[in-house]
Amino acid sequence: MRKAVIDIASLNKLKSRREALKGTESFPYSEDLRSVMVSDVMTCSPEEKVNPVVKRMVDKKTTSSIVVGEHGRLVGILTAGDVLKRIVAR
Repeated sequence: MRKAVIDIASLNKLKSRREALKGTESFPYSEDLRSVMVSDVMTCSPEEKVNPVVKRMVDKKTTSSIVVGEHGRLVGILTAGDVLKRIVAR
């Protein structure tokens, strides 16, 4: 039961971040994305199991991993929100 409460709190935190982004229409900067983005991103393959990828995300203190398939092709993104939604849905 306690784990579910923690997970719901985490989902609420992610939701509030999305809400905060809604105010970016009036973002006062005209910087290139390159000056804001993170370029040292974590990657994983679609064949990997969820648990080890999530452990790496926690160890690297990141909330997402880019899913890269054959020939380095982008096939998706795994976020902490994706994992938490699955946990809460159970």
